Amino acid sequence: MQANYSASQIADALAANAYCLCEQFLAPADVQALRQVIDRHRQQDNFKKAGIGTAATFQVAKEIRGDWIKWVNPAEAAPLLCVSSKLWKA
Repeated sequence: MQANYSASQIADALAANAYCLCEQFLAPADVQALRQVIDRHRQQDNFKKAGIGTAATFQVAKEIRGDWIKWVNPAEAAPLLCVSSKLWKA
């Protein structure tokens, strides 16, 4: 069973805590679909180290950003749309 969260509840939590935890925000099937996309991209080594700056000034600085990124290809975005549609309905 999915819980319902309003946009104001999410905004209030973000303002108060800088994060929001929404239990059961996505259905298990949606989570599985997202996981499959992420796993496939990880296996294909499609994630890149995140950095700071642009073009000539771009650099990887672990002390500032330690994450990995992957730009979303619209043709592969179907599992991600379930997340964005849930956010817009909130």
